[in-house]
Amino acid sequence: MYKTILTYCFCALAFLGSMGGQAQQLLPIEICEDCLKEVFKNTFEATKEALPPTHKDSVTFKLKVPSDNEQKGLLYVGDSEYIDVFTKSDTLKAGKFTPKTALESPFARYLIPVSLKKGENDFLVKMSQYDGKYFTVTPKLILGSDIEDAVSLYYLQNENARTVNLICILLLSLLLIFSLYHFVVLRNRIYGVYGCYIFSILLFLFLFTDEYLQWHFLLPNDLNKYGALNIIPQGFVYAVYTEFGIAFLDIKRKDKWLFKVSRVFQVLIILLTSSHALYLILSGGDQEFIFKYFYKVYLVLTVLSTYITFYIIFKFKDKLKWFLIVGSLVIGFAVLNEITNVFVMGIPKARDFFYTQPSGFLHFSFLEISYVIESLIFLMGINYGSLRKEKENVALREKLIEQLQEKEILEKEVNELLQDKLIASQQKLNLEKLTTENERNKSQLMQSQLSSLQLQMNPHYLFNSLNSINDFIISKKPEEASEYLALYARMMRNILRNSDKTFNTLEQELQFCEDYLSLESLRFEDKFKYKIIRPQNGKLLDRKIPGMMLQPLLENAVWHGVMSLKNKGLIELEVSGNTADEVVIEIRDNGSGLKAGEIGKDKSYGLKNIQEKIELLFKLYQKKISFDINNREDDKGVLVKIKVPFFE
Repeated sequence: MYKTILTYCFCALAFLGSMGGQAQQLLPIEICEDCLKEVFKNTFEATKEALPPTHKDSVTFKLKVPSDNEQKGLLYVGDSEYIDVFTKSDTLKAGKFTPKTALESPFARYLIPVSLKKGENDFLVKMSQYDGKYFTVTPKLILGSDIEDAVSLYYLQNENARTVNLICILLLSLLLIFSLYHFVVLRNRIYGVYGCYIFSILLFLFLFTDEYLQWHFLLPNDLNKYGALNIIPQGFVYAVYTEFGIAFLDIKRKDKWLFKVSRVFQVLIILLTSSHALYLILSGGDQEFIFKYFYKVYLVLTVLSTYITFYIIFKFKDKLKWFLIVGSLVIGFAVLNEITNVFVMGIPKARDFFYTQPSGFLHFSFLEISYVIESLIFLMGINYGSLRKEKENVALREKLIEQLQEKEILEKEVNELLQDKLIASQQKLNLEKLTTENERNKSQLMQSQLSSLQLQMNPHYLFNSLNSINDFIISKKPEEASEYLALYARMMRNILRNSDKTFNTLEQELQFCEDYLSLESLRFEDKFKYKIIRPQNGKLLDRKIPGMMLQPLLENAVWHGVMSLKNKGLIELEVSGNTADEVVIEIRDNGSGLKAGEIGKDKSYGLKNIQEKIELLFKLYQKKISFDINNREDDKGVLVKIKVPFFE
């Protein structure tokens, strides 16, 4: 209850002694007794009327308070960041950014404990704002109350906001533990990224709510830099959020362009927020420069994030995108609500822990709630994606079983066909009608060709391929198994299609070699890389060369070259035009190379087969194929060089 309301209005008077010698304005002051609750209701609710922005520049004024006897009270002069109250015997500190150690009580930032003496009490008040924003000046004196009486009211006034804050942090912590379990124990990578995002939110909330809880543990003696320091975790939240979106939608694999744009966004936001915070700390808070330059660069981030959002909405086909979009809209709504309240409706934002909305919630509580809702939506999206992938894997495994059954039938037909061809070839060789040397050479060439076919289709190779497919299925890699089967089937078809042909086009041979290397690379989980370099003259690709001569050389490079390496191997096949009548084909690997006693010796059945074929082709067509195999000059692998004339 108000017992006495005294208003003192004076002109400018001299305030001498320990408080200085300059004339200061004497401001009126409201004085009441046992009215702490009513002052709280009228002063510390963040309504348009309660927090009128009255000053921007520093102000200094005097207060005169008469007292019938000695008593204690709480003085409120306004809500600026730095407040100094001078008496004849003491200096009292207050304000939002005043170091905690300078306060008489951790809660004495706006309600300043004062002791009144009998008679007239003079106060000189200096108020300033670090960031140049507006602050209020409305002096009040509450008699008969101490700061301890205000503490319970501070907490009660913000009980709803504090409860929401605690519940949200608790829920987010549980989600963090849940994600860590799935990542560490179950080895699910998406939960690792999700956990990083939850951690970034917790870090942001922990630092941001410091302003409300008055911890200020990071910069207890330099609180004016606290706002600058808080900019960095905000940028970190956005960067990790983008990383979660990349992993959640598998953007790196599905859309290379969107992945690159997202990476640019992440790098820019980390650099910009870090430099923004560093500039504020070093410059002493030059906000004019920030608004003039930094926020123009922030527009680039806004454009990039908007582009990424609309690109995902309209061009990304995966239904998982809706979980990401809906969760992001929840956060967007919370931010829009605050912007609308502050800049459109004109409702002042709660300036610190001691101010609250009439509803009992600080603005920030809505953002905390939205983070929890968003995180739960993302978690549902992860579970939906895992369930969908498991269903796809089951369907794909069933399809693979069908393909394997078809493959067994195909292999049986291939072996039967191969056997028939070998028998027919043997019968031709035994015919006594082969009277001329040329006919015998043709028959031997056919036998050599069929031997090469047998080398490609031998049961050992088929058995290893089946084992590889089976391993892919067992290890839950259905996509790799499907890719392996597709390549394997294409090789089988090409072998059967060309089994009766002595010559193939250069392009057909190169495609067969590429399929073989791709198959082996997939089979051995990227043990080596390979590169096929076609001739610059595209017309050469249609010219014909002897078939099935290059694959055995590549097989040697895989098994005897790069397979024993600890690091990743490299196999290159390069075709270059030598003359109009021939091409030069080089096969290089970075393996262990040939030992001194092995150079020039043809121990491999495939190499002997190639040599036999070269000799027969010369007898039949008088065209010489040059074949040379040696260690590379740098002693890092083997170089095979073949000069092959064209056969028409």
